[in-house]
Amino acid sequence: MRKLSAAFGAVLVLATACMDNPVSPSRDQVVAGSPQSLQTLATGILGATRAATGTVAWDFLYGGIDARDVLRLDPNDNRFTQEFYVTTPDPSSFVGSASWQRYYIANRAIINLYDQPAFTTLAAGDQAITRGFFNTVKALNYIKVFETRDSLGIALMLKEPSALPPILCKPSALAGISALLDSAYADLTASGTSTDLPFTAAGFDLHGDYTTKDGIIRFNRGLKGKVEILRATSRQASTGTAGFTAALAALDIALAGAPASPDAAFLAEGPYYLFNSASPESFPNPLGGDTKIGLTDNFLNGYMAGDLRQANVYTVANPQQAQGYSFTKSYVYTKGDQLNRPMAMIRNAELYLLRAEAKLGLNDLPGATADVNAVHVGEGGLAKYADFTTRDQAIAALNYEYRYSLVLEGWQHLSLLRRYGLLTSAYVNQAGTPNGGAGDPLNSVLPIPVAEVTARNGATACQ
Repeated sequence: MRKLSAAFGAVLVLATACMDNPVSPSRDQVVAGSPQSLQTLATGILGATRAATGTVAWDFLYGGIDARDVLRLDPNDNRFTQEFYVTTPDPSSFVGSASWQRYYIANRAIINLYDQPAFTTLAAGDQAITRGFFNTVKALNYIKVFETRDSLGIALMLKEPSALPPILCKPSALAGISALLDSAYADLTASGTSTDLPFTAAGFDLHGDYTTKDGIIRFNRGLKGKVEILRATSRQASTGTAGFTAALAALDIALAGAPASPDAAFLAEGPYYLFNSASPESFPNPLGGDTKIGLTDNFLNGYMAGDLRQANVYTVANPQQAQGYSFTKSYVYTKGDQLNRPMAMIRNAELYLLRAEAKLGLNDLPGATADVNAVHVGEGGLAKYADFTTRDQAIAALNYEYRYSLVLEGWQHLSLLRRYGLLTSAYVNQAGTPNGGAGDPLNSVLPIPVAEVTARNGATACQ
């Protein structure tokens, strides 16, 4: 389908905590009483989703900071080091409240869409593919919130905007997201002859076409596989073998038809957030041009000899130093000429690594090796690993690939460190790793934001 500028389009409903203002006007009646078109509403929803991730760099950046791969050094603001390495994030600051409210705003817009004439007047098949697409996007937004809070839990919104949903503990939250993805998958498979979205989805056809039924199904099943891996590896209530089996089934669909030896172009395929620095939109990639972001010495020293991903590292014009930390190199995403660079929501490289985890969970070490090698060779340009003979070998290799293929793309590496118990004092005390001293709290989650705490009268314990 044709590309469209990633403009916001529709007016969005404001939110307080994750409960909406019940007297906010309908988004469908914002222009002289005329209903908004499906395209306008769809563009607004996708713009809100992008804004949740990319208004500032936090969603791409914070996981890298917590995983000790990335620094953001601001001489005038020590929160990027103090609240990660010395204390805990403040729930009232932009550090502690990041990546929460905006995702709920986007998801409320999705919930509201289904009551609008632009949607309800569609043919049944177009309704099904549209609902399947947007419920998959809705699940993605929940996953993004979950990655920041993990064991603290998250809320899943109710249809009634004035209702305050409970904060669900990790097992229930992931089960709810998994069910949402299955519902979306059922819609997609039931859409009949409607094989293309009845609107343009900016960024979904940049690297592979994820605007068709087949493409959206791959997107949906990729997210399903990710959620099932998180469930299967949960320390609170692991779904075990059943979870790994479900993950493998979903990821096999997401990677159906993959080449025997995937190259970097195939591994980059997936739906993308689209940024546009030009006027009138003026919505650049939030990482681009941020001279305060750099790579840690430990990250740089960990590259294997000959790894092609080292080409993404560049020496900064002005080395940064603040709060006792310093860097001289950064990653290509932060270069000033990357202001219009799209960023992946989820891409094939991550799907291969997730499938390797599923196979590892099912004790298929040769299968896990093959999927790790898809990224190790396809993006790293390195010689294949010999078949893993132990679980520890597989986890070490997964750790390397997550770290060097997905840096500054989100929470993927930190999430791996969490689920395999690798974020420890031993990890932090490695040479070249940012260390806040004896009191380093090893933060792996952001707190529940203060607005959410206030709305709930302090009752934020998950259920």
